[in-house]
Amino acid sequence: MYGIVKWWNDKASFGFITAKDADGGFKDYFAHHKRIVSGKKFKKLKDGWVVSFTPDVNEKGSVANDIRRSDFESKDLGDIR
Repeated sequence: MYGIVKWWNDKASFGFITAKDADGGFKDYFAHHKRIVSGKKFKKLKDGWVVSFTPDVNEKGSVANDIRRSDFESKDLGDIR
C-alpha cells in the first residue's frame, strides 16, 4: 500500500501516514521508526514523503509496518494502490 507521511516528529521518532482506504476515503496509520526499513542507523521520515508500507491493526489501532520510501510522487497516488 502507498501513502503520504502526514507528519513526522524527529524527536519522538514517530508520526502518521495517510492513505486511501477501501471505501475511497482516507485513513491514518501510526508510524514508528522501528518499522522503517532502511540501511541507515538513524531511521526517520519527512512530511510529504511518499512511502510504501504494510497496513496492520493492533490493540491501539491502525499501524504501518515495513515502511519504505517510494520513488513515486504524491501526484501519482491517484493512480496507484
